[in-house]
Amino acid sequence: MAPILYHQDLSPPCRAVRIVAAALNIPLELKVINLLNREHLSPEFVEINPQHTLPCLDDNGFIIWDSHVIIAYLIDVYVKGDTSLYPKDVKIRAMIHQRNHFDTGVLFAKLRQLFIPVHTQNEKELNPTVVKEIEEAYKIIEAFLSKHNYLCGNSLTVADISCATTIQMVNVAVPIPEECVKTLNWLDRVTNFPPYIQENADGQIKLVNRLKSLLGDKIHDLSPPCRAVRIIAAALNIPLELKVVNLLEKEHLSPEFVKINPQKTVPCLDDNGFILWDSHVIIAYLINKYIENDTPLYPKDLKIRSKIDQRNHFDSGVLFAKLRELFIPVWFKGSKELNPSTLEDIAKSYEFIEAFLENNDYLCGNHITIADISCATSVNYSKVVVPIPKELTKTTAWIERVNSFPPFAEVDRPGQLALEAAVKSIMAPILYHQDVSPPSRAVRIVAAALNIPLELVSINLLTKEHLSPEFIKINPQHTLPCLDDNGYILWDSHVIIAYLINKYVENDTPLYPKDLKMRSRIDQRNHFDTGVLFAKLRELFVPILYKGSKQLNPVTMEDIAKSYEFIEAFLENNQYLCGNHITIADISCVTTVEMLQLVVPIPKELIKTVAWLERVKNYPPFAEVDKPGQMALEAALKSILK
Repeated sequence: MAPILYHQDLSPPCRAVRIVAAALNIPLELKVINLLNREHLSPEFVEINPQHTLPCLDDNGFIIWDSHVIIAYLIDVYVKGDTSLYPKDVKIRAMIHQRNHFDTGVLFAKLRQLFIPVHTQNEKELNPTVVKEIEEAYKIIEAFLSKHNYLCGNSLTVADISCATTIQMVNVAVPIPEECVKTLNWLDRVTNFPPYIQENADGQIKLVNRLKSLLGDKIHDLSPPCRAVRIIAAALNIPLELKVVNLLEKEHLSPEFVKINPQKTVPCLDDNGFILWDSHVIIAYLINKYIENDTPLYPKDLKIRSKIDQRNHFDSGVLFAKLRELFIPVWFKGSKELNPSTLEDIAKSYEFIEAFLENNDYLCGNHITIADISCATSVNYSKVVVPIPKELTKTTAWIERVNSFPPFAEVDRPGQLALEAAVKSIMAPILYHQDVSPPSRAVRIVAAALNIPLELVSINLLTKEHLSPEFIKINPQHTLPCLDDNGYILWDSHVIIAYLINKYVENDTPLYPKDLKMRSRIDQRNHFDTGVLFAKLRELFVPILYKGSKQLNPVTMEDIAKSYEFIEAFLENNQYLCGNHITIADISCVTTVEMLQLVVPIPKELIKTVAWLERVKNYPPFAEVDKPGQMALEAALKSILK
């Protein structure tokens, strides 16, 4: 029975294990764990690997993680003879181990420092200090290779494979300097090892594409007109060489680009020195020049062409004109406010589309044309903030049809998703918070669970930043968390959570269902948190944190112990406070109870409460957001109470 390897293609260490297994014909049963969807934080996987890292190996119940350890184990157990990839010679093995620790402690450690802010915090800038440290690491590799073709001699070993998978990822953002000739040649040799090509190529391509997307190298995908051109080119097999012009970095305003296009817009086409801009003009030109036969996307029939041209001008003069009017202040002038008059105009423009579709499936008849593609890329953008009204059934059906056109789906979807994320990120409400604050973490946990973006601003309670005139002007009660949603100010975590769900979550959610009876029960438990649990927390800890006391009030500690008995009663017939599904009440109450039990442990006889606490703590968004703040809180209290 083959060992099970929990892995993901994007992960260099996972690919290293698979490369070695392929090279030595060691069968593996592969199980994908999606890191980006946080599957590694699921209770099921954390039970297998408490460190919740990939790769992880299950060999008939024997569990190990760390790619270097897994590789050594697989060779020791499943390879009978000696192998040059990991020889039994003690000295060579020692050297391989040393290089593997260099991978773990230097290369991969720096990789994590470089890319975790990019992957998880929407950071677009690479840390310059880490970049310099990576460049220094390349010099160390150059030294390792001073007398050899590989890291441990003149034969490829598992150390080369592990280090190369890491360096391939790092090299995407921090290229190996040209003067590191030996390192460049070594990487070329390792990446051409046949099992390496077989197991590494797909994952590396996916990884490069994701990193380029996150770091802005595919910023042209954010532009609907650019995507329209690319969709048509893909549909008609017209090859294009793509060159990125990053609008957010104002590359379109550079002297070099203005010389090409004085109007400084994208897309812009250079066909052997013949320059064109405006997506509609570019599309028509490409079809006229490069498509010999007639195409239903832009037929040669003059009446149909004129109708298509009219719809294209509707896109230019109405749909896209209103997009520019709405979003230029947001993208380039720092505004978080959307002009209400423009929002109304966009809603009215959908009514025109409904009229165009009165007797047709598409804007110019019953076949998709370039007008549908151009208008749909604009509408996909506008509906991020102005949804198509449900009563406009023809428009709703039309946008779905166009989005399902295969070249459209292939080219448009990645850019549209990036655009939606970018708009949501820019327009995200500001949350004033602190990690050590349980209510602050409750808001962030719910936001993470429901993919509600927040711009986080840290306010240090211990240094009394919440008492500054600037913050009191925002929140006269000077409490955390506090939300600023485009000038609309709210505080109290329970109120903020309910507001975010009501405003930003379209569908029903079991975390805070629309059912009135369920909501009233959740609200009641939230008031129990506010009036009992958190009230006692404040009573216990305010003297310690802010008044220099070293003594915990024994009466308050008794009250806290009694409050646990209420929770046990709430859980008499349920797994959670309001039933058998986790809700926002569980999240709020657990963040409070976590802090309380640092000094007033839950009695063992309250079995349901103990089990409930563990269940909620293992809820993936809770585990991800809560742990750093809870650890910092524990350390702070230990320091104060020692």
